[in-house]
Amino acid sequence: MAVITLNYNKHDAASRRLLNNLLATGLFVNQETLDEHRRMRDAAVYTSQRNMASFVAKYI
Repeated sequence: MAVITLNYNKHDAASRRLLNNLLATGLFVNQETLDEHRRMRDAAVYTSQRNMASFVAKYI
């Protein structure tokens, strides 16, 4: 895997459109979005494990 850093003018519609088109191809992934997704997934797994532990202890 390689990391590409892009600097662009977020106020320029053409550059935002080009970036969205690049991401839409599926060949590129926004690292910030990926990291956020991993944090949310880990939090959900942790919460599920905490909630399930009391259920398992009570009924098994």
